[in-house]
Amino acid sequence: MHAADKLTEIKERGYMIVAVRNDSPRFGSINPENNEITGFDVDITNAIAEQILGENAKVEFVPVAQAGRIASVTTDRVDMVAATLSITNDRLREVDFSNVYIRVGQSLIVPQDSKVNDVNDLQDATVCAPLGSTPEMVIRNRLPKAQVLALNGDSEGLMAIKAGRCDAYSTGFLSLMDLAKADPSVRLAGKPFTYETFGLAFKKGDDSLREAVDAALTGIDKNGKYDDAYRKWIAETLPADREEWLGLPPTEAAERYAASLTSK
Repeated sequence: MHAADKLTEIKERGYMIVAVRNDSPRFGSINPENNEITGFDVDITNAIAEQILGENAKVEFVPVAQAGRIASVTTDRVDMVAATLSITNDRLREVDFSNVYIRVGQSLIVPQDSKVNDVNDLQDATVCAPLGSTPEMVIRNRLPKAQVLALNGDSEGLMAIKAGRCDAYSTGFLSLMDLAKADPSVRLAGKPFTYETFGLAFKKGDDSLREAVDAALTGIDKNGKYDDAYRKWIAETLPADREEWLGLPPTEAAERYAASLTSK
């Protein structure tokens, strides 16, 4: 099947195959009541599938680890990745991205009694971050003297802090907010320090699918399903800068992210 026919392939198959996380409470996690993966990325994907395949469209969700997200689509295991994948210039050389579907940012959690209040307080510290993620890359670049421990997800990061293995755990602000809310022994330290956006990822050359997904994102913005998912999983109040980033082209999003890495 040629790359240009990816959209036709999906329509003939009758459903989409999409990689998602199953360890991120807001974006993709297992609902213990029915053992299904639920979250913002799941709801957005289902709404997109309805735009492309019609009402009652089906999606097969494939759980992936953070480090395996890009490989899942470049090896044709899935049609698309919807798994908290940040848009960066490096990743644009590996995969194609949709327009931006959410803006996030990187921050820190630390023990309650920590004296750390900002990323710049960690120059000689031990910092944990998710393996194969942009937060890991950012910490390595921004804190060259720090020792970085790459772990498999948020639960390991929280356990590492509580066990004293690291001075801080760094990943997306929303995930950290949930961790701090669930465990009073840790707290957020400082505001987000990157301009980070998520996109849906495709194998290079799958232009027909990418274009259809971008059109679908516009459609779910207009019909209200995007706002419904945002209020359900992210925050009841829509962000004031929503029009600035929703639908932002991936090349521009990557440049804004790169610029934020040098900000102090």
